[in-house]
Amino acid sequence: MNYLHWFRQFLSHPIWAWYNWKAWVNYHYSLITRTGLKRIAEYRHYLYSMEEALATVTQQSPAAIKSALEGAAGQVEQPDQLNERTPIPNTFDASPELAQLCFAICRLMRPSKIVEIGVGNGQTSFYILKALHENVEGQLYSIDLPYFSPGAERSVGRLVPQSFRPRWALTLGPSQRVLRRMLPKIAPVDVFIHDGDHTYWTQLAEFRKGWSALRPGGVLIADDVVTDAFMVLANESGVTPVVVAQSNKPELIGILSKPT
Repeated sequence: MNYLHWFRQFLSHPIWAWYNWKAWVNYHYSLITRTGLKRIAEYRHYLYSMEEALATVTQQSPAAIKSALEGAAGQVEQPDQLNERTPIPNTFDASPELAQLCFAICRLMRPSKIVEIGVGNGQTSFYILKALHENVEGQLYSIDLPYFSPGAERSVGRLVPQSFRPRWALTLGPSQRVLRRMLPKIAPVDVFIHDGDHTYWTQLAEFRKGWSALRPGGVLIADDVVTDAFMVLANESGVTPVVVAQSNKPELIGILSKPT
């Protein structure tokens, strides 16, 4: 953590700075105490290929899945501006697998309402909105707590072109606070995507909120299942998790489909 940058954020947005500090403290506390980090190895038992995962979650035909993945393949290449210097680290951007998964699920399920936690430069948002643009329907509700480096607030979602923005509602602030206001207004939702604070307590609380807001048959996607929170939710819900590997990092993507 760059303390000078954090202090600058504290002066302009004290609540944002508090939540960024809280996430930093919780992350290091969990590493020391191993809280919420005891079941991570279990995720490997539920690994699926991308095609298998989409078939399990969407119940679509192999032909439809192949078509969606082919449509995503051309989009997974880095969009314009991705390699430009930015106050938001590019390590926050979606992996090719997460981008492909979100694009394909949105094309196959044709969702009306999607909630996304964690935007960064907007790569995942770009692919979701690209799918909604091709569907000619759907709305994406995104939440992001800006990184505390100078200029980060202005860079959130910078990869999303103006032509996609009519289907996009972006709210800046701590996801825990924003969700409390947002979900009662828009629930039920079709897809809930979590790529925000990766500490155990925040993941578990927000997974539970997202799950309760999902319609039957809706899908929850968790990028980087790095704590036990996703497994806890799966056990609480009685749903078998679906997990997909990522090519550019060891962390896994978790998927749960809400029973109908």
